[in-house]
Amino acid sequence: MMYEVIADYPELSQSFNRAMTQTARMSAKSIADFGDFARFTTVADIGGGRGQLIGEIVRRHPHLRGILFDLPHVTKDAPELLASLGVADRVTVMSGNFWDGLPAGADAYLFHRVFGSVDDHQVAETLKQIHAEIGDQPHARLLIAEPILPPPNRFHPSRLADIDMMINFGGRLRTEADWKELLATAGLEFVSTLETDPMMTMLEARPATTGGLPAQPAVP
Repeated sequence: MMYEVIADYPELSQSFNRAMTQTARMSAKSIADFGDFARFTTVADIGGGRGQLIGEIVRRHPHLRGILFDLPHVTKDAPELLASLGVADRVTVMSGNFWDGLPAGADAYLFHRVFGSVDDHQVAETLKQIHAEIGDQPHARLLIAEPILPPPNRFHPSRLADIDMMINFGGRLRTEADWKELLATAGLEFVSTLETDPMMTMLEARPATTGGLPAQPAVP
């Protein structure tokens, strides 16, 4: 994976982490403003870098606790940033690779600009992990903050980002219909989308009302 490769080059890693923090800073306020986070008790920001986004969300909601989860070489600088936002005592910093597993204990799992750099198979596997973690709790939510492509033959700036993801990372951005299909494979269902700025949409999903993961086809 790209992120593990970057970790082997300290200068590149620091530069990349700074860029991701700046990207999160640009969208954090609009996501925190428009997202309905007051209904949750604990939000886990998966792949959340140094904590700019989860820090801003928790800062806006005094009752809320956060979990920041990312690779060890990324989260090592998180306590300083979270302290600068005044939320270090309400955000638990955890290190790990979310492709291997997710932290427990959250009622909302937030992914900000994570899935565009990977293929559909990896996304589907992670969605299944999320469903396994939250079970069939009707109040639990998956929140995906990414540019979402419009229907075919309609221009949108996100199409340029889609080309970038495909060429540089082998991933792609997705339409709302793409996300509905991927969610269904993991026993999750689409709830809504909310555009927080011209290049960012918050997609919300929950455990499917029928419950459980979809049945796997029998092997002939």
